[in-house]
Amino acid sequence: MKYVGESVLKEDAWDKVAGKAQYVEDIKIEGMLWGIAVRSPYAHAIIKNIKTEELELIPGVHAVITAKDIPGENRVGPSAWKDQPVIAEDKVRFFGEAVALIAAESKEMVKESASKVIVEYEEIKVISELQDALKKDCPVVHTDGNVFLERKIAKGNFRNAKKNADLMVENIYQTQSVDHAYIEPDSCLAVPQKDGGVLVYTSTKSVHHDKEEISRVLGLEPSKVRVKAATIGGSFGGKSDIPLICMTSLLAVKTQKPVKMVYSREEVFHITSKRHSYIMKYTHVVRKDGKILGVKVDVLIDAGAYKGYTPSVLGRALIHAVGPYNVDNVSVCCRAVYTNKTSSGAMRGYGVPQLCFAYEAQMDEIAQKLKINPLQLRLINAFKPGDRTITGQRIKSDIRFKETIKKVGKIRENSENTNIQPSTEKSWIKRGWGMACCMYGNGRTGQPNPGIAKVQIEDDCSIMIYVGSPDIGQGSNTIFRQIVAEILQINIDKVNIISADTEFTEDSGTTSGTRLTFIVGNAVKIAAEDLYKKLSLFLNEYGLDLPLDNCLIDLVRKAKEKGTKLFGRGFFDPPTSPLDSKTGQGVPYGTYTFGTQYVEIEVNILTGKIKLEKFIACYDNGRVINPTLYKGQVIGGIVMGIGYAFLEDLNIWKGKITNANFDSYILPTSLDVPDIDVNVVISSDELGPFGAKGIGEPAIIPTAAAIANAVSRALKVRARCLPLNLEKVIEMTQRRDIL
Repeated sequence: MKYVGESVLKEDAWDKVAGKAQYVEDIKIEGMLWGIAVRSPYAHAIIKNIKTEELELIPGVHAVITAKDIPGENRVGPSAWKDQPVIAEDKVRFFGEAVALIAAESKEMVKESASKVIVEYEEIKVISELQDALKKDCPVVHTDGNVFLERKIAKGNFRNAKKNADLMVENIYQTQSVDHAYIEPDSCLAVPQKDGGVLVYTSTKSVHHDKEEISRVLGLEPSKVRVKAATIGGSFGGKSDIPLICMTSLLAVKTQKPVKMVYSREEVFHITSKRHSYIMKYTHVVRKDGKILGVKVDVLIDAGAYKGYTPSVLGRALIHAVGPYNVDNVSVCCRAVYTNKTSSGAMRGYGVPQLCFAYEAQMDEIAQKLKINPLQLRLINAFKPGDRTITGQRIKSDIRFKETIKKVGKIRENSENTNIQPSTEKSWIKRGWGMACCMYGNGRTGQPNPGIAKVQIEDDCSIMIYVGSPDIGQGSNTIFRQIVAEILQINIDKVNIISADTEFTEDSGTTSGTRLTFIVGNAVKIAAEDLYKKLSLFLNEYGLDLPLDNCLIDLVRKAKEKGTKLFGRGFFDPPTSPLDSKTGQGVPYGTYTFGTQYVEIEVNILTGKIKLEKFIACYDNGRVINPTLYKGQVIGGIVMGIGYAFLEDLNIWKGKITNANFDSYILPTSLDVPDIDVNVVISSDELGPFGAKGIGEPAIIPTAAAIANAVSRALKVRARCLPLNLEKVIEMTQRRDIL
């Protein structure tokens, strides 16, 4: 192929390098005001009274808004779950929750004004730990109780499997909450329109969902709200702060002036969603030959103050709880719990990296107890074509998951550093290796999930793609241009794209769930094919010949004379079905991405420092459309996973994050990243565009698990809690549960 499979340069690369890309904070409009939220200093409190009278007399302050001033519904949230107020009404449930809004003429003025709002609170006991939320004498965050959701999957008979097993391995694992740590803070600019509506520029992963929420909160007809994504400075599942876009829009409509709100870094930490922390109990029952007969899993998920994305994260956690292994007897139960923290939400991997850390630790412990090579144990149990997942979905014939394990093993065997032994020169340096495997469903879980696209020939002889899902930096716009150029056999420089603007695009869903290449990419491909068919008829009618490059000018002229637009439309919704409410059986995803990672490390037992020496990653990713973007996703995911494994941790005291800035919230740098050998096992997914599948989220899932297994092997002590920071590693060296 000419374009698919080639490393085409991202169309926004030069603008970003040159500083020309327009982020929300770069957009300036004459007469623009600045907005700010007055935020609660408590994580759990009753709002007794709010006094704003003094502010309303200050010159330069244009608006003060509290919950009573909201013209529409004061409840927002993703999908069907609307439980978070834009502005708190009678109670605050996390530190920093908004209680009032102010618009003023400068940043300095609006900050000073916020300090003059007087709010009387009555403090309530804070729930900051998962276990505390379950205690009988614990206060409730919401009236429906702290445990608000429980779902299960049952397959086969775990009790019978336990009776027939030769070995049982049972352990409890725990993971921490972490921040997305994107460089660009959440921001929004709202511009009032003459018809009473509003134009919103924002950093987002879903303009169409934003439009729905804004129109509902402001009580406007959807046709009066336009949302357009600016350049987005990182997301990783974040950039979905619905209260922010609604707050900015409220201020703009109230003042009838453009209003911009930009979070400080501290606000990003305190206010925006985080990765869920988990407590997980795993029980594996196994035959002595290594075959896993059954798995029982109990998971407790910290949702934070509001439901947010937790119900869908919990659903994905259920499905991925056993990992990429063929197990006939499974019992999985996941419960979601409210605490007084900012809401947990979508983050790269969507609830699966936590589980992978636990089930891959179980795999290594099983291998150690049965004296089986860990790689071989995984091959014994790995999914192969025709197997069924724990939801009963049949694994497709085109998967090559086992080949990823074998390829990593072969690269390791050929490596110069395969002899991982304790150093004889430095007795305080311990060396170890670890591996981990994963699977990840592409798209939303067991529900309609369509991608919609239009491809049109414009009057200037360019080809324009219209798609609603934003490119959040991963390069989806480039992938779509490659697909269209390939189908139409036209120079890719003539293919442009308009994405994430509600005025010009239909709703093709959020940029999430590793869905854009597989689902929206399919819609783009179908749209291009539809256009190609129409072109063939049109060209025959006027005696013009392909290739398109040679006849575009004549084609556009003839179309103008005829008064017609030449376009194709594409729609793709993968074949899925909801999970049964009792057994959890169903077909949640159209396809799965599989992968394996391997790492070699050194651990200094005197300081607790972990040094990564080598990383190998290999995925069954279908056909790779853009090798450079694929490699970038894998490396980026691994770097995020390194931070998750032994550096990043939100320190929370009475609901308040105490390390709410990059000077104390420690992220990996280039010095923490080893050489990363990125590989792919070429296959061709039967549904994906040109056989492609997604890689954005699978790239991070096994990383922390592989590192934890390597640390466990080096120290001969099992790691059961993340992050493996200096203190945790030192504590591990002092434990007695030697492997």
